[in-house]
Amino acid sequence: MSDSTEKLKEALDKSGIRLTEAQKDLLVQYATAMATIDTLGEYPEGNPAGKDPITAFDAMSSAAGYGIADAQYLLGLMYEKGHGTPVDYQEAFGWYQQAAEQGHPSAQNNLGLMYVMGKGVPQDNEKAFSWWTKAAEQGYARAEHNLGVMYRDGADVEQNFEKAIKWFTKAAEHGYVSAQINLGFMFENGQGVEQSDEKAAYWYGKAAEQGVVESLRKVFALTTKAAEQGNVEAQFNLGLIYAYGRDVPQDFQKAVEWFAKAAEQGYPPAQLSLGSMYLMGDGVEQNDGKAVDWYRKAAEQGYAEAQSNLGFMYSMGKGVEQDYRKAVEWYKKAAEQGTAKAQFNLGNMYLAGRGVEQNEGKAVEWYRKAAEQGHPEAQYVLGQIYSEGKGIPQDLEKAFTWWTRSAEQGHANAQANLGLMYARGNGIPKDSTKATEWFKKAAEQRLVDAQFLLGLMYVRGHGVPQDDQKAMEWFEKAAEQGHPEAQYVLGQIYSEGK
Repeated sequence: MSDSTEKLKEALDKSGIRLTEAQKDLLVQYATAMATIDTLGEYPEGNPAGKDPITAFDAMSSAAGYGIADAQYLLGLMYEKGHGTPVDYQEAFGWYQQAAEQGHPSAQNNLGLMYVMGKGVPQDNEKAFSWWTKAAEQGYARAEHNLGVMYRDGADVEQNFEKAIKWFTKAAEHGYVSAQINLGFMFENGQGVEQSDEKAAYWYGKAAEQGVVESLRKVFALTTKAAEQGNVEAQFNLGLIYAYGRDVPQDFQKAVEWFAKAAEQGYPPAQLSLGSMYLMGDGVEQNDGKAVDWYRKAAEQGYAEAQSNLGFMYSMGKGVEQDYRKAVEWYKKAAEQGTAKAQFNLGNMYLAGRGVEQNEGKAVEWYRKAAEQGHPEAQYVLGQIYSEGKGIPQDLEKAFTWWTRSAEQGHANAQANLGLMYARGNGIPKDSTKATEWFKKAAEQRLVDAQFLLGLMYVRGHGVPQDDQKAMEWFEKAAEQGHPEAQYVLGQIYSEGK
């Protein structure tokens, strides 16, 4: 639910207006549907007032009459678009104006549009400019974009490319796709700014991320042009385009070619990527030693992800002689820069006492840092530590919390552990239904213990209707993966001819 929808709901509750809960819900549903305007810059297809637009209109009229700005704005929208009432631009203008005078940015923007198009009022660009300025000063993206257009085109204001860029940039940074495209065009053509293929590609890329296909093609063309001129960031970005197949056929060899050009200019992200291509053997012959060389070049420039990867190579003895102390050294550099993967691996080193004196307290400290950044494996391990009371007081509530966070990100072992907690009532109320749900999530990821446990739930009818056939299916899946208890249970079942 958007902020404006929440405000409408709160205003309706506080106003004392006599509306049924069904009417209030209808208004909130309408407001939610119309909130897409602010994001998409266009109106949803169909009638967002739903199956009963007349009732929605009547309820909105009552709310607007109580002076609720959101309702006044939405009522204006209903008049303008003919939702629940015949189209009436003069009524739409009147309601927009009442909401706009209360500082409602969407209403201020639409009021500007009414003035520009002469809908319900004589056409007046100066007044449109005034209302758009009020909305833009509140950070309303559509109005920011509209001001940019006026300054770019000199529409009843003195043409000013600098101010156009300013307002387009504000709207673009708020995610408004039309502004992103306009910015890309201005940088591509040097309109009011120094021509920059790199900046043009950046803004076209932002529009492309929102599904504008033509912008994606622009990104590729401009990035290629800049890369061929030696622009290091463009070379790296072109490598990414080929590596991930973004609107071009995936081509690892071309990715390597462009990563190498940028890497040889000392660009750390490209050095990291080139190292990873050598590590995986993508587009180049697999070579751990060259992977280490490129990781080191980026790591020595302080690039955290490369430091983390270099630590991994020392830890595993890949491309270098195994050296836990050096692994810890590089993990720590990356971890101190906030890299979750490195924080997790540093936790592992402290827990195992590899390359550093064994210290469970420090292990927990680094696991927690990674877990708080959403690292699912760190969350799982931290839950395990709290469950077992390993180096810290046992705390099943914290174990449950961390396993839940990990499980919700799809970590199979955390899902299975949650299932066991619910099945046994271990630290939480017993709940066979939830236990089965978590076992199933883990079992569907082929976690063998979860497959066996899910089979038991079906055999016993715990949390699910008793079903021997489904139990057999899960026992067989577990047995095929070598689960001894599942194999034993199946043997018993077959020997008894059940």
